[in-house]
Amino acid sequence: MSAQEHAHEGPDTIVPGSNPAKASILTRFKRNFFTRDGLIGDYDYAFLFRPNIPFMKKARKAAPFFGLYDPMPILLAMLLGFQHALAMLAGVISPPIIIGGSGKNAANLSPDVQRYLVSTSLIVCGILSAIQITRFHIYKSPYYLGTGLISVVGTSFAIIPVAQGAFTQMYQNGFCPTAEDGYGALLGSAMVCALLEIILSFTPPKILQKIFPPIVTGPTVMLIGTSLIGSGSGINAAPAVSFIWVHTFPLSVYGPIVLPLLAVYLVLMMEAIGDITATCDVSRLDVEGRIYESRIQGGVLADGFNGLLACAATITPMSTFAQNNGVIALTRCANRKAGYFCCFWLVVAGIFSKFAAALVAIPGAVLGGMTTFLFSAVAVSGMRITSTMPFNRRNRFIVTCGLALGFGAEMVNNWFQHVFTYKGGNSGKRGFFDAITLVCSTGFALCAFVTLILNLILPEEDVDEDVEETPSVAEPQRKSASDGASAEEGVEKSEKRTEL
Repeated sequence: MSAQEHAHEGPDTIVPGSNPAKASILTRFKRNFFTRDGLIGDYDYAFLFRPNIPFMKKARKAAPFFGLYDPMPILLAMLLGFQHALAMLAGVISPPIIIGGSGKNAANLSPDVQRYLVSTSLIVCGILSAIQITRFHIYKSPYYLGTGLISVVGTSFAIIPVAQGAFTQMYQNGFCPTAEDGYGALLGSAMVCALLEIILSFTPPKILQKIFPPIVTGPTVMLIGTSLIGSGSGINAAPAVSFIWVHTFPLSVYGPIVLPLLAVYLVLMMEAIGDITATCDVSRLDVEGRIYESRIQGGVLADGFNGLLACAATITPMSTFAQNNGVIALTRCANRKAGYFCCFWLVVAGIFSKFAAALVAIPGAVLGGMTTFLFSAVAVSGMRITSTMPFNRRNRFIVTCGLALGFGAEMVNNWFQHVFTYKGGNSGKRGFFDAITLVCSTGFALCAFVTLILNLILPEEDVDEDVEETPSVAEPQRKSASDGASAEEGVEKSEKRTEL
Protein backbone atom coordinates (compact mmCIF):
# COMPACT_ATOMS: atom_id res chain seq x y z
CA MET A 1 0.00 0.00 0.00
CA SER A 2 1.31 3.44 -0.85
CA ALA A 3 2.13 5.94 1.88
CA GLN A 4 -0.52 8.26 0.49
CA GLU A 5 -3.26 5.70 0.99
CA HIS A 6 -1.90 4.82 4.45
CA ALA A 7 -2.43 8.43 5.45
CA HIS A 8 -6.06 8.38 4.39
CA GLU A 9 -7.46 5.10 5.67
CA GLY A 10 -11.14 5.32 6.42
CA PRO A 11 -14.39 5.15 4.48
CA ASP A 12 -12.49 5.45 1.18
CA THR A 13 -10.65 2.19 1.85
CA ILE A 14 -11.34 -1.32 3.11
CA VAL A 15 -8.63 -0.98 5.75
CA PRO A 16 -9.96 -0.36 9.29
CA GLY A 17 -8.83 2.81 10.95
CA SER A 18 -9.91 6.25 11.96
CA ASN A 19 -10.35 9.19 9.65
CA PRO A 20 -7.78 11.96 9.74
CA ALA A 21 -9.05 15.07 11.46
CA LYS A 22 -11.04 17.25 9.09
CA ALA A 23 -11.99 20.86 9.38
CA SER A 24 -15.64 21.81 9.47
CA ILE A 25 -17.47 22.32 6.19
CA LEU A 26 -17.79 26.06 6.83
CA THR A 27 -14.07 26.42 7.60
CA ARG A 28 -13.07 24.55 4.45
CA PHE A 29 -15.52 26.58 2.36
CA LYS A 30 -14.12 29.87 3.67
CA ARG A 31 -10.56 28.74 3.07
CA ASN A 32 -11.21 27.47 -0.47
CA PHE A 33 -13.27 30.40 -1.75
CA PHE A 34 -12.18 33.41 0.31
CA THR A 35 -8.41 33.06 0.61
CA ARG A 36 -5.69 33.43 -1.99
CA ASP A 37 -4.22 30.01 -1.18
CA GLY A 38 -7.59 28.35 -1.59
CA LEU A 39 -8.54 30.14 -4.81
CA ILE A 40 -5.26 30.53 -6.72
CA GLY A 41 -2.48 28.95 -4.65
CA ASP A 42 1.18 29.18 -5.63
CA TYR A 43 0.90 26.99 -8.75
CA ASP A 44 2.76 28.19 -11.86
CA TYR A 45 -0.14 28.38 -14.33
CA ALA A 46 2.33 28.77 -17.20
CA PHE A 47 2.62 24.96 -17.11
CA LEU A 48 -0.90 24.76 -18.58
CA PHE A 49 -0.20 27.08 -21.51
CA ARG A 50 3.42 26.30 -22.42
CA PRO A 51 3.51 24.13 -25.58
CA ASN A 52 6.07 21.36 -25.90
CA ILE A 53 7.66 22.43 -29.21
CA PRO A 54 10.62 20.43 -30.59
CA PHE A 55 14.05 22.12 -30.56
CA MET A 56 12.79 24.73 -28.10
CA LYS A 57 14.14 25.21 -24.61
CA LYS A 58 12.52 22.84 -22.14
CA ALA A 59 11.20 23.90 -18.75
CA ARG A 60 13.80 23.41 -16.05
CA LYS A 61 11.27 22.44 -13.42
CA ALA A 62 8.60 19.78 -13.90
CA ALA A 63 5.00 20.56 -13.02
CA PRO A 64 4.02 19.36 -9.53
CA PHE A 65 1.96 16.19 -9.21
CA PHE A 66 -1.36 16.47 -7.36
CA GLY A 67 -2.24 13.20 -5.68
CA LEU A 68 -5.66 11.90 -4.77
CA TYR A 69 -5.94 13.83 -1.50
CA ASP A 70 -3.46 16.69 -1.98
CA PRO A 71 -4.73 20.26 -1.39
CA MET A 72 -5.44 21.99 -4.68
CA PRO A 73 -6.51 25.57 -5.54
CA ILE A 74 -10.03 26.04 -6.88
CA LEU A 75 -8.98 27.86 -10.07
CA LEU A 76 -6.58 25.10 -11.07
CA ALA A 77 -9.21 22.43 -10.37
CA MET A 78 -11.70 24.32 -12.56
CA LEU A 79 -9.22 24.57 -15.45
CA LEU A 80 -8.15 20.93 -15.26
CA GLY A 81 -11.77 19.80 -14.86
CA PHE A 82 -12.64 21.77 -17.99
CA GLN A 83 -9.82 19.97 -19.81
CA HIS A 84 -11.26 16.60 -18.74
CA ALA A 85 -14.72 17.68 -19.96
CA LEU A 86 -13.33 18.72 -23.35
CA ALA A 87 -11.57 15.34 -23.69
CA MET A 88 -14.93 13.60 -23.12
CA LEU A 89 -17.11 15.85 -25.26
CA ALA A 90 -16.90 14.11 -28.65
CA GLY A 91 -17.35 10.68 -27.11
CA VAL A 92 -20.34 11.76 -25.02
CA ILE A 93 -22.36 13.36 -27.82
CA SER A 94 -21.68 10.88 -30.65
CA PRO A 95 -23.77 7.86 -29.49
CA PRO A 96 -27.07 9.76 -28.95
CA ILE A 97 -26.66 11.56 -32.29
CA ILE A 98 -26.02 8.28 -34.14
CA ILE A 99 -28.70 6.23 -32.34
CA GLY A 100 -31.36 8.94 -32.53
CA GLY A 101 -30.62 9.86 -36.15
CA SER A 102 -32.51 8.92 -39.28
CA GLY A 103 -32.21 5.77 -41.37
CA LYS A 104 -33.33 2.16 -41.43
CA ASN A 105 -30.96 1.27 -38.56
CA ALA A 106 -31.60 4.31 -36.30
CA ALA A 107 -34.41 5.45 -34.02
CA ASN A 108 -35.55 8.23 -36.42
CA LEU A 109 -36.30 10.64 -33.59
CA SER A 110 -37.30 14.25 -34.21
CA PRO A 111 -34.64 17.02 -34.06
CA ASP A 112 -36.12 18.26 -30.75
CA VAL A 113 -35.71 14.82 -29.19
CA GLN A 114 -32.19 14.48 -30.59
CA ARG A 115 -31.22 17.76 -28.96
CA TYR A 116 -32.78 16.55 -25.73
CA LEU A 117 -30.76 13.31 -25.87
CA VAL A 118 -27.49 15.21 -26.32
CA SER A 119 -28.31 17.46 -23.34
CA THR A 120 -29.36 14.49 -21.25
CA SER A 121 -26.21 12.59 -22.16
CA LEU A 122 -24.05 15.46 -20.88
CA ILE A 123 -26.07 15.85 -17.67
CA VAL A 124 -26.21 12.13 -16.89
CA CYS A 125 -22.49 11.67 -17.61
CA GLY A 126 -21.70 14.44 -15.13
CA ILE A 127 -23.95 13.04 -12.39
CA LEU A 128 -22.87 9.41 -12.80
CA SER A 129 -19.18 10.33 -13.01
CA ALA A 130 -19.60 11.95 -9.58
CA ILE A 131 -20.79 8.56 -8.24
CA GLN A 132 -17.61 6.87 -9.49
CA ILE A 133 -15.39 9.63 -8.12
CA THR A 134 -17.06 9.85 -4.68
CA ARG A 135 -17.02 6.10 -3.77
CA PHE A 136 -19.79 5.11 -1.34
CA HIS A 137 -19.44 2.37 1.25
CA ILE A 138 -22.29 -0.17 1.26
CA TYR A 139 -23.64 -0.33 4.79
CA LYS A 140 -22.41 -3.25 6.93
CA SER A 141 -20.48 -4.89 4.09
CA PRO A 142 -16.94 -4.87 2.67
CA TYR A 143 -18.26 -3.61 -0.68
CA TYR A 144 -18.21 -0.16 -2.29
CA LEU A 145 -19.93 1.76 -5.05
CA GLY A 146 -17.40 3.73 -7.09
CA THR A 147 -13.62 3.83 -7.40
CA GLY A 148 -12.68 7.00 -5.53
CA LEU A 149 -10.53 8.01 -8.53
CA ILE A 150 -11.03 10.30 -11.53
CA SER A 151 -13.00 7.53 -13.26
CA VAL A 152 -15.30 9.50 -15.54
CA VAL A 153 -18.07 7.78 -17.47
CA GLY A 154 -19.60 8.51 -20.84
CA THR A 155 -22.21 7.09 -23.18
CA SER A 156 -20.97 3.72 -24.41
CA PHE A 157 -20.06 3.09 -28.04
CA ALA A 158 -20.63 -0.66 -27.61
CA ILE A 159 -24.41 -0.21 -27.60
CA ILE A 160 -24.48 1.34 -31.10
CA PRO A 161 -24.07 -1.82 -33.25
CA VAL A 162 -26.64 -3.67 -31.14
CA ALA A 163 -29.09 -0.76 -31.34
CA GLN A 164 -28.67 -0.50 -35.11
CA GLY A 165 -29.30 -4.21 -35.61
CA ALA A 166 -32.26 -4.14 -33.22
CA PHE A 167 -33.95 -1.18 -34.92
CA THR A 168 -33.61 -2.85 -38.32
CA GLN A 169 -35.18 -6.03 -36.94
CA MET A 170 -37.96 -4.11 -35.15
CA TYR A 171 -38.94 -2.31 -38.34
CA GLN A 172 -38.98 -5.56 -40.30
CA ASN A 173 -41.16 -7.55 -37.90
CA GLY A 174 -43.44 -4.62 -37.01
CA PHE A 175 -42.50 -4.51 -33.32
CA CYS A 176 -42.20 -0.72 -33.09
CA PRO A 177 -44.88 1.29 -34.90
CA THR A 178 -43.27 4.58 -33.74
CA ALA A 179 -39.68 5.64 -33.18
CA GLU A 180 -40.24 6.33 -29.46
CA ASP A 181 -41.45 2.75 -28.90
CA GLY A 182 -38.29 1.29 -30.39
CA TYR A 183 -36.00 3.54 -28.36
CA GLY A 184 -38.00 2.77 -25.21
CA ALA A 185 -37.61 -0.97 -25.87
CA LEU A 186 -33.85 -0.47 -26.15
CA LEU A 187 -33.76 1.38 -22.81
CA GLY A 188 -35.99 -1.13 -21.01
CA SER A 189 -33.98 -4.12 -22.24
CA ALA A 190 -30.70 -2.44 -21.27
CA MET A 191 -32.03 -1.77 -17.75
CA VAL A 192 -32.78 -5.45 -17.25
CA CYS A 193 -29.43 -6.60 -18.65
CA ALA A 194 -27.52 -4.18 -16.40
CA LEU A 195 -28.27 -6.58 -13.53
CA LEU A 196 -25.67 -8.97 -15.00
CA GLU A 197 -22.80 -6.54 -14.46
CA ILE A 198 -24.11 -5.62 -11.01
CA ILE A 199 -24.11 -9.30 -9.98
CA LEU A 200 -20.69 -10.00 -11.50
CA SER A 201 -19.19 -7.03 -9.62
CA PHE A 202 -19.18 -9.14 -6.43
CA THR A 203 -16.97 -11.77 -8.11
CA PRO A 204 -13.25 -11.48 -7.24
CA PRO A 205 -11.40 -9.58 -9.99
CA LYS A 206 -8.86 -12.40 -10.44
CA ILE A 207 -11.65 -14.80 -11.42
CA LEU A 208 -13.15 -12.28 -13.85
CA GLN A 209 -9.76 -11.70 -15.47
CA LYS A 210 -9.29 -15.46 -15.82
CA ILE A 211 -12.68 -15.95 -17.51
CA PHE A 212 -12.39 -12.81 -19.66
CA PRO A 213 -8.68 -12.42 -20.50
CA PRO A 214 -7.31 -10.05 -23.16
CA ILE A 215 -7.69 -12.79 -25.76
CA VAL A 216 -11.48 -12.37 -25.38
CA THR A 217 -11.84 -8.64 -24.74
CA GLY A 218 -9.18 -7.41 -27.18
CA PRO A 219 -10.71 -8.73 -30.43
CA THR A 220 -14.18 -7.79 -29.17
CA VAL A 221 -13.25 -4.13 -28.58
CA MET A 222 -11.46 -4.09 -31.94
CA LEU A 223 -14.65 -5.30 -33.69
CA ILE A 224 -16.68 -2.60 -31.92
CA GLY A 225 -14.41 0.08 -33.37
CA THR A 226 -14.27 -1.32 -36.90
CA SER A 227 -18.03 -1.85 -37.06
CA LEU A 228 -18.67 1.78 -36.08
CA ILE A 229 -16.29 3.45 -38.54
CA GLY A 230 -18.93 3.40 -41.28
CA SER A 231 -21.53 5.08 -39.07
CA GLY A 232 -19.95 7.91 -39.17
CA SER A 233 -30.48 21.48 -37.15
CA GLY A 234 -32.03 24.43 -35.82
CA ILE A 235 -30.18 26.24 -32.99
CA ASN A 236 -32.73 29.03 -32.69
CA ALA A 237 -35.57 26.54 -32.18
CA ALA A 238 -33.93 24.97 -29.13
CA PRO A 239 -35.16 25.96 -25.65
CA ALA A 240 -32.82 27.91 -23.38
CA VAL A 241 -32.48 25.15 -20.79
CA SER A 242 -33.17 21.43 -20.61
CA PHE A 243 -33.01 18.65 -18.05
CA ILE A 244 -33.68 14.95 -17.57
CA TRP A 245 -37.18 13.62 -18.33
CA VAL A 246 -38.26 16.57 -20.46
CA HIS A 247 -39.01 13.81 -22.99
CA THR A 248 -39.94 10.29 -21.92
CA PHE A 249 -40.25 7.00 -23.78
CA PRO A 250 -42.53 3.98 -23.18
CA LEU A 251 -40.28 1.34 -21.62
CA SER A 252 -40.54 -2.30 -22.67
CA VAL A 253 -38.32 -5.35 -23.09
CA TYR A 254 -37.50 -6.58 -26.58
CA GLY A 255 -36.53 -10.24 -26.14
CA PRO A 256 -34.21 -10.69 -29.14
CA ILE A 257 -31.92 -7.90 -27.96
CA VAL A 258 -31.24 -9.43 -24.52
CA LEU A 259 -28.39 -11.76 -25.56
CA PRO A 260 -26.47 -9.06 -27.47
CA LEU A 261 -26.93 -6.64 -24.57
CA LEU A 262 -25.53 -9.20 -22.14
CA ALA A 263 -22.45 -9.36 -24.37
CA VAL A 264 -22.31 -5.54 -24.27
CA TYR A 265 -22.28 -5.47 -20.47
CA LEU A 266 -19.57 -8.14 -20.32
CA VAL A 267 -17.44 -5.97 -22.60
CA LEU A 268 -18.19 -2.87 -20.48
CA MET A 269 -17.18 -4.75 -17.33
CA MET A 270 -13.81 -5.79 -18.75
CA GLU A 271 -13.24 -2.29 -20.15
CA ALA A 272 -13.93 -0.91 -16.67
CA ILE A 273 -11.36 -3.24 -15.08
CA GLY A 274 -8.70 -2.21 -17.58
CA ASP A 275 -9.50 1.50 -17.32
CA ILE A 276 -9.53 1.49 -13.51
CA THR A 277 -6.17 -0.29 -13.47
CA ALA A 278 -4.75 2.33 -15.84
CA THR A 279 -6.21 5.13 -13.69
CA CYS A 280 -4.57 3.69 -10.56
CA ASP A 281 -1.28 3.50 -12.44
CA VAL A 282 -1.26 7.11 -13.70
CA SER A 283 -2.54 8.26 -10.28
CA ARG A 284 0.53 6.66 -8.64
CA LEU A 285 -1.55 4.22 -6.62
CA ASP A 286 -1.09 0.49 -6.11
CA VAL A 287 -2.29 -1.85 -8.87
CA GLU A 288 -2.43 -4.88 -6.62
CA GLY A 289 -3.61 -5.68 -3.13
CA ARG A 290 -6.86 -5.37 -1.22
CA ILE A 291 -7.49 -1.66 -1.84
CA TYR A 292 -6.89 -2.08 -5.57
CA GLU A 293 -9.29 -5.04 -5.71
CA SER A 294 -11.82 -3.02 -3.73
CA ARG A 295 -11.56 -0.21 -6.28
CA ILE A 296 -12.15 -2.74 -9.09
CA GLN A 297 -15.20 -4.12 -7.28
CA GLY A 298 -16.62 -0.67 -6.61
CA GLY A 299 -15.91 0.51 -10.15
CA VAL A 300 -17.59 -2.48 -11.81
CA LEU A 301 -20.59 -2.22 -9.48
CA ALA A 302 -20.91 1.50 -10.23
CA ASP A 303 -20.54 0.75 -13.96
CA GLY A 304 -23.51 -1.62 -13.89
CA PHE A 305 -25.51 0.62 -11.55
CA ASN A 306 -24.79 3.63 -13.76
CA GLY A 307 -26.02 1.69 -16.78
CA LEU A 308 -29.32 1.07 -15.01
CA LEU A 309 -29.65 4.69 -13.86
CA ALA A 310 -28.74 6.04 -17.30
CA CYS A 311 -31.52 4.03 -18.94
CA ALA A 312 -33.94 5.26 -16.27
CA ALA A 313 -32.83 8.80 -17.22
CA THR A 314 -33.68 8.08 -20.91
CA ILE A 315 -30.11 7.65 -22.17
CA THR A 316 -28.25 4.50 -23.24
CA PRO A 317 -25.77 2.72 -20.90
CA MET A 318 -22.52 4.29 -19.71
CA SER A 319 -18.92 3.06 -19.71
CA THR A 320 -15.68 4.34 -18.18
CA PHE A 321 -13.68 6.58 -20.50
CA ALA A 322 -10.04 5.65 -21.06
CA GLN A 323 -8.97 8.90 -22.73
CA ASN A 324 -9.11 10.78 -19.42
CA ASN A 325 -6.18 8.69 -18.17
CA GLY A 326 -4.12 10.53 -20.77
CA VAL A 327 -5.33 13.84 -19.34
CA ILE A 328 -4.24 12.73 -15.84
CA ALA A 329 -0.79 11.80 -17.14
CA LEU A 330 -0.48 15.01 -19.17
CA THR A 331 -1.59 17.42 -16.44
CA ARG A 332 0.00 15.43 -13.58
CA CYS A 333 -3.22 15.76 -11.60
CA ALA A 334 -5.05 12.79 -10.07
CA ASN A 335 -6.94 14.94 -7.56
CA ARG A 336 -10.65 14.23 -7.25
CA LYS A 337 -11.41 17.95 -7.03
CA ALA A 338 -10.57 18.23 -10.75
CA GLY A 339 -12.90 15.30 -11.40
CA TYR A 340 -15.77 17.02 -9.61
CA PHE A 341 -15.28 20.16 -11.68
CA CYS A 342 -15.33 17.99 -14.81
CA CYS A 343 -18.76 16.76 -13.68
CA PHE A 344 -19.81 20.37 -13.05
CA TRP A 345 -18.86 21.50 -16.58
CA LEU A 346 -20.67 18.54 -18.17
CA VAL A 347 -23.89 19.23 -16.24
CA VAL A 348 -23.75 22.95 -17.08
CA ALA A 349 -23.21 22.20 -20.77
CA GLY A 350 -26.18 19.82 -20.73
CA ILE A 351 -28.56 22.18 -18.94
CA PHE A 352 -28.00 24.99 -21.43
CA SER A 353 -29.55 23.25 -24.40
CA LYS A 354 -28.42 25.87 -26.91
CA PHE A 355 -25.04 24.19 -26.59
CA ALA A 356 -26.60 20.80 -27.38
CA ALA A 357 -28.44 22.32 -30.34
CA ALA A 358 -25.13 23.60 -31.71
CA LEU A 359 -23.67 20.11 -31.42
CA VAL A 360 -26.65 18.48 -33.17
CA ALA A 361 -26.35 21.06 -35.95
CA ILE A 362 -22.80 19.91 -36.79
CA PRO A 363 -22.78 18.96 -40.51
CA GLY A 364 -22.75 15.26 -41.27
CA ALA A 365 -19.36 15.43 -42.99
CA VAL A 366 -17.76 17.08 -39.94
CA LEU A 367 -19.40 14.66 -37.51
CA GLY A 368 -18.39 11.75 -39.74
CA GLY A 369 -14.76 12.83 -39.74
CA MET A 370 -14.77 13.24 -35.97
CA THR A 371 -16.47 9.91 -35.25
CA THR A 372 -14.31 8.04 -37.77
CA PHE A 373 -11.25 9.13 -35.82
CA LEU A 374 -12.92 8.23 -32.50
CA PHE A 375 -14.01 4.79 -33.63
CA SER A 376 -10.59 4.09 -35.14
CA ALA A 377 -9.16 4.91 -31.71
CA VAL A 378 -11.55 2.33 -30.21
CA ALA A 379 -10.25 -0.29 -32.66
CA VAL A 380 -6.64 0.60 -31.77
CA SER A 381 -7.52 0.17 -28.07
CA GLY A 382 -8.68 -3.34 -28.89
CA MET A 383 -5.37 -4.03 -30.64
CA ARG A 384 -3.48 -2.78 -27.59
CA ILE A 385 -5.47 -5.07 -25.29
CA THR A 386 -4.85 -8.03 -27.60
CA SER A 387 -1.11 -7.29 -27.73
CA THR A 388 -0.77 -7.87 -23.97
CA MET A 389 -1.19 -11.64 -24.38
CA PRO A 390 1.49 -14.09 -25.60
CA PHE A 391 0.98 -14.91 -29.27
CA ASN A 392 1.43 -18.67 -29.14
CA ARG A 393 -0.29 -21.13 -31.46
CA ARG A 394 -3.39 -21.52 -29.25
CA ASN A 395 -4.01 -17.80 -28.84
CA ARG A 396 -3.47 -17.07 -32.53
CA PHE A 397 -6.07 -19.71 -33.41
CA ILE A 398 -8.64 -18.26 -30.97
CA VAL A 399 -8.14 -14.68 -32.19
CA THR A 400 -8.28 -15.79 -35.82
CA CYS A 401 -11.57 -17.63 -35.32
CA GLY A 402 -13.14 -14.70 -33.47
CA LEU A 403 -12.03 -12.04 -35.96
CA ALA A 404 -12.88 -14.17 -39.00
CA LEU A 405 -16.49 -14.65 -37.91
CA GLY A 406 -16.76 -11.11 -36.51
CA PHE A 407 -15.48 -9.38 -39.64
CA GLY A 408 -17.60 -11.67 -41.79
CA ALA A 409 -20.75 -10.78 -39.86
CA GLU A 410 -19.97 -7.07 -40.23
CA MET A 411 -19.41 -7.29 -43.98
CA VAL A 412 -22.44 -9.53 -44.67
CA ASN A 413 -24.73 -8.79 -41.74
CA ASN A 414 -27.73 -10.66 -43.19
CA TRP A 415 -25.87 -13.96 -43.58
CA PHE A 416 -27.83 -15.61 -40.74
CA GLN A 417 -31.29 -14.21 -41.44
CA HIS A 418 -32.63 -17.24 -43.29
CA VAL A 419 -31.24 -19.97 -41.02
CA PHE A 420 -34.37 -19.99 -38.83
CA THR A 421 -37.60 -19.89 -40.82
CA TYR A 422 -40.06 -20.40 -37.96
CA LYS A 423 -43.49 -18.94 -38.80
CA GLY A 424 -45.54 -20.41 -35.94
CA GLY A 425 -47.52 -18.60 -33.27
CA ASN A 426 -45.16 -19.24 -30.35
CA SER A 427 -43.83 -15.75 -29.60
CA GLY A 428 -41.23 -17.06 -27.13
CA LYS A 429 -39.67 -19.39 -29.68
CA ARG A 430 -39.73 -16.69 -32.35
CA GLY A 431 -38.06 -14.23 -29.97
CA PHE A 432 -35.35 -16.78 -29.11
CA PHE A 433 -34.59 -17.37 -32.78
CA ASP A 434 -34.54 -13.61 -33.40
CA ALA A 435 -32.05 -13.20 -30.54
CA ILE A 436 -29.68 -15.77 -32.04
CA THR A 437 -30.02 -14.10 -35.43
CA LEU A 438 -29.21 -10.69 -33.92
CA VAL A 439 -26.13 -12.05 -32.11
CA CYS A 440 -24.84 -13.71 -35.27
CA SER A 441 -25.45 -10.50 -37.23
CA THR A 442 -23.54 -8.33 -34.70
CA GLY A 443 -19.83 -8.79 -35.30
CA PHE A 444 -18.46 -7.98 -31.86
CA ALA A 445 -21.09 -10.09 -30.03
CA LEU A 446 -20.33 -13.10 -32.24
CA CYS A 447 -16.59 -12.55 -31.73
CA ALA A 448 -17.06 -12.30 -27.95
CA PHE A 449 -18.99 -15.56 -27.67
CA VAL A 450 -16.63 -17.47 -30.01
CA THR A 451 -13.43 -16.35 -28.27
CA LEU A 452 -14.96 -16.91 -24.82
CA ILE A 453 -15.99 -20.50 -25.62
CA LEU A 454 -12.72 -21.39 -27.36
CA ASN A 455 -10.67 -19.92 -24.51
CA LEU A 456 -12.53 -22.07 -21.99
CA ILE A 457 -12.37 -25.38 -23.89
CA LEU A 458 -8.93 -25.29 -25.55
CA PRO A 459 -6.07 -26.43 -23.26
CA GLU A 460 -3.16 -24.14 -22.52
CA GLU A 461 0.19 -24.97 -24.08
CA ASP A 462 3.73 -24.43 -22.87
CA VAL A 463 5.48 -22.34 -25.49
CA ASP A 464 9.01 -23.32 -24.42
CA GLU A 465 8.30 -27.05 -24.48
CA ASP A 466 6.55 -26.71 -27.82
CA VAL A 467 9.59 -24.99 -29.32
CA GLU A 468 12.03 -27.53 -27.86
CA GLU A 469 10.10 -30.64 -28.84
CA THR A 470 9.10 -29.53 -32.33
CA PRO A 471 12.15 -29.58 -34.62
CA SER A 472 12.42 -26.90 -37.27
CA VAL A 473 11.75 -27.90 -40.87
CA ALA A 474 15.02 -26.29 -41.92
CA GLU A 475 17.04 -28.12 -39.24
CA PRO A 476 17.76 -31.31 -41.29
CA GLN A 477 18.76 -29.13 -44.24
CA ARG A 478 21.15 -27.12 -42.08
CA LYS A 479 22.60 -30.33 -40.65
CA SER A 480 23.17 -31.90 -44.07
CA ALA A 481 24.69 -28.65 -45.34
CA SER A 482 27.10 -28.51 -42.41
CA ASP A 483 28.04 -32.19 -42.92
CA GLY A 484 28.73 -31.50 -46.59
CA ALA A 485 30.86 -28.48 -45.75
CA SER A 486 32.94 -30.45 -43.24
CA ALA A 487 33.43 -33.27 -45.79
CA GLU A 488 34.68 -30.78 -48.39
CA GLU A 489 37.11 -29.31 -45.85
CA GLY A 490 38.43 -32.82 -45.11
CA VAL A 491 39.03 -33.51 -48.81
CA GLU A 492 40.91 -30.22 -49.24
CA LYS A 493 43.16 -30.98 -46.24
CA SER A 494 43.98 -34.48 -47.53
CA GLU A 495 44.87 -33.07 -50.98
CA LYS A 496 47.25 -30.56 -49.38
CA ARG A 497 48.99 -33.35 -47.41
CA THR A 498 49.41 -35.38 -50.63
CA GLU A 499 51.03 -32.42 -52.42
CA LEU A 500 53.45 -31.92 -49.54
